[in-house]
Amino acid sequence: MHGAEGVAEHGIAATAFIEPGPQGTGLRLSLTPRWGAPESRDVFWQSDYAMRGMRRDPGTRSFMFDGRIGYGLALRARPGTLEPFGAVGGSLRADSRARLGLRYGAGGHGASRYEVSTERVAGIGRVDYRVLLVAEARF
Repeated sequence: MHGAEGVAEHGIAATAFIEPGPQGTGLRLSLTPRWGAPESRDVFWQSDYAMRGMRRDPGTRSFMFDGRIGYGLALRARPGTLEPFGAVGGSLRADSRARLGLRYGAGGHGASRYEVSTERVAGIGRVDYRVLLVAEARF
């Protein structure tokens, strides 16, 4: 964690999910309630200076919720699936996020995936809009 002293993360999470069949077609649903430090969402990208505020402080713990729903559709012209999806997440003390997108999986589980999505991140006194392009390769 960038060598910051006194930084610690504590929390608990549970995920309930429904996955589509082996071909990747059908309903995909994921619900994750969590309890812990809300700052931990993007901690990998934080600098040492930004992490100094993450000291052991029980008052920074919060309840959070993440949910995602999508539906995989088989493609006739090309092997793989196309999945429109939506996702929400947030807490009382951290940013809330809403995301809509489209994901292409190049053939079943464990294969490469590509995603384009838009995201709305709302914090105290600000709202950011983002466009995300994601490529995931597994080998």
